[in-house]
Amino acid sequence: MLAATATSKGETWTVSVRANGAGGPGPAATATVDIVNTPPSLTAAEFIPSTPAMGADLTCVPLGPTDADEDTLAFTYVWERAGTALSETSNTLPGSEIVTGEAITCFITPNDGEEDGNTVSVTGTATNSAPTSTGSSISPSSPVTTDHLVCTGSGGTDVDGDSVSFVDYEWRINGTLVAETSNTLASGDHVKGNTITCTALPFDGEANGAGVESSGVTVLNSSPAISQVLISPQGPTADDTIACTPTGSDADNDQLIWTYAWYNNDTVQSETSNFLSPGSAIYNQAVYCIATASDGSETASAQSSTLTLLNTPPVVTGVAISPTSADGQQELTCSYAGTSDSDGQGVNVTYTWTVDGNAAGTGATLAAGSGIRDQVAQCTATPNDGVGNGTPVSASLTFDNAPPSQPTVAINPTSANSEDPLTCSASPATDYDGETVNYTYRWTLASTEIGATDTLAAGLVFRGDSVVCTATPTDGTANGTAGTASLTIGNTAPTATGVGLSPSVATESTTLTCNATLDDVDGDTTSAIYRWTVGTTTISATGSTLTGTSFDKGEAVTCHVTPNDTFDNGTEVSSSPITIGNTAPVAPELVLSPSSTAVGAAPLVCGVATAATDIDPADNPLTHVFAWTLDGNAYTGAVSSTNYSGDTVAVSDVLEGTWVCTAYVTDGDGAQSSTATSNSAVVGAGGDVVPGFSGELGPSLAGGWMQCEGYYDVLGGDDIPDVWGDDCMGAAHNEVAIACGASTTAYRYMPITKNPFRDGLTGYPERDVISGIFDQSGGSHAPFANAVYGTGNNPNGGTSWWAGDNGFCLDGTNNVLTVNNTAAPCTYEAADCLGQAVTDRYLWVYVR
Repeated sequence: MLAATATSKGETWTVSVRANGAGGPGPAATATVDIVNTPPSLTAAEFIPSTPAMGADLTCVPLGPTDADEDTLAFTYVWERAGTALSETSNTLPGSEIVTGEAITCFITPNDGEEDGNTVSVTGTATNSAPTSTGSSISPSSPVTTDHLVCTGSGGTDVDGDSVSFVDYEWRINGTLVAETSNTLASGDHVKGNTITCTALPFDGEANGAGVESSGVTVLNSSPAISQVLISPQGPTADDTIACTPTGSDADNDQLIWTYAWYNNDTVQSETSNFLSPGSAIYNQAVYCIATASDGSETASAQSSTLTLLNTPPVVTGVAISPTSADGQQELTCSYAGTSDSDGQGVNVTYTWTVDGNAAGTGATLAAGSGIRDQVAQCTATPNDGVGNGTPVSASLTFDNAPPSQPTVAINPTSANSEDPLTCSASPATDYDGETVNYTYRWTLASTEIGATDTLAAGLVFRGDSVVCTATPTDGTANGTAGTASLTIGNTAPTATGVGLSPSVATESTTLTCNATLDDVDGDTTSAIYRWTVGTTTISATGSTLTGTSFDKGEAVTCHVTPNDTFDNGTEVSSSPITIGNTAPVAPELVLSPSSTAVGAAPLVCGVATAATDIDPADNPLTHVFAWTLDGNAYTGAVSSTNYSGDTVAVSDVLEGTWVCTAYVTDGDGAQSSTATSNSAVVGAGGDVVPGFSGELGPSLAGGWMQCEGYYDVLGGDDIPDVWGDDCMGAAHNEVAIACGASTTAYRYMPITKNPFRDGLTGYPERDVISGIFDQSGGSHAPFANAVYGTGNNPNGGTSWWAGDNGFCLDGTNNVLTVNNTAAPCTYEAADCLGQAVTDRYLWVYVR
């Protein structure tokens, strides 16, 4: 036979067969054969990966392809999904064509260039694809024993599009898988020197994928751990030893070695042990320590808390009280010998005092009066360095007995005479220590003892003597300072008795007299000092009498008398008050005018020349009551009013005869004045005026006077001519009357007996008689300032009252009329209107 391997496609083989027998080969028989193409073949197909997965490309791989001719084979691929042909013709189906749960079939047909071989297929249903990751890592990357190691997977993906997480982990220590499957390998599961890896397995919700193992990390040495560093004692002072006490551990169980550093206000100290010696720091400095632990490889340091040194209390020594013996009335002083302070601070010492344990004061001194006998005064000195107090140090003193204080001494009575017994009193009646105080007494006069008790009998001293009482206090243990009082025996003040007012009934017109009886036991001359009160008000009057100008009706008047003996005033004594009663009014002065008139010539008016008055102002106005008489008989005819009701008889009712009017007034209390009577008015049947009269009609003068001239004189007007009097030249008369006044009801007149018409006369003397000056009521008056009157030659001192045609114009100091000019023609004025102070006036001339 010819092995198949010995031929090749396209060859032609001839075979010769020769029988060989015993006799040798026979003749060759031949046959020829051509070697033709052998089709290729496949045994099977497979998927890579073996299971289709959605999203993952699927490769279809032919298995066992053979070709006897050793031709180069080519393959055709047909893909189906769930029996439906797909368009893909390559050996790889994109993952996007794969759907989980659907069958994928791949058909492979080999071809040797001449013909196809057999077709094989592989079918698989797409299942879940395991996720993948790109790596794993451990943190920390340089761990120590105390670290927990954490495994973290990265780059997790899933062809199925599932979400990938890392749930399960594989840990290996020194290459050996350990039981921990979480992402954390606890610190207690490894020790220094271990090499550790981890694999984070990706998980798509159905299955873990294959993870990527991390790089290995080696557990390094652990630094020592210091849990606390304590410093003690709390609240140290400069006198304390300060300790530093740390607490620490090492995770690798290495032996710890400790070192120390001390700081004072952040400045390192030389001390390296765990104790800081006393005096290394002072008040207010901050002290702390730093403890360092070493395990031979590494160190750890920790600082303690900071302690600020408290103040070291200062010290005071040698406290004492001075004086060393005293009673409670003395001031005590506390002092000390010295002070010290560990912090080097200045020391101030304050003091407090107690007496028998009760607070009594502060300061270096205890005021006098802070304690009494047998009480204990204690001074406590407390040092202070500006921050705090040191231990107080005390000293004490027991008070001695205090003598009684000096008493205040008084002699009673404070004003005494020789007849008075004297009493000496001393106060206070207490002792500083509260003990009973008694007194001894001594009376002296000019240093001579005259008594030894608290009283001195009358008659031992006399007026002007100065007597002294000395009182000495004692508390039974000691005498106190004596007190004294002196008294000069003085005057005995006078007395007033029987003070009263007279008269006992008074009005404003009354003069009151204050009466009193004065007495003086010393026989001194006495006088009275008077004080008057009207109502409750003291007035200025100081005499023994008081007139109505000082009080009014209805007021209460009291007299007060103070007796005086030239040495002292006695006690003022007051009279009983007198209430001032009502004063009857004073009647007016009346003037009846005209005083001479004719029937039917003029009315009669009873005028008030001087108004009625009432000393009691409250009683005004007054009521006037008029009455009339005619020839001495009461007139009951009609009356009328001019100024007051009933003061006028009308001209039609005026009868011939002599008229007189009377009037009185009453006040508001009904009191009545006296009755005033007017002058007489003579009413004739007619012919009272000189025939040919011209000028101002004047009043009718009683007694047969007839008016011959009348003028109205304006003061300063000089309107009385120098030729007045000529109108009477034809009237036979022996007398002239000159009347002057403000009106026919208010005037005065002066009768003159002489021949006033001197025409042709050239010589002196002229026989003049001025009878007097009278008013409208007939009242007589003294001559006015510039006039004299009497009987004799030229009683006016050589100057005529008269100035006629031939009269003189003289300066006439004593003239009835003032001559104002010294050169003719002369003009005149009535100087003072016959003693009446009137200005504008009338001047009338009468004859008879």
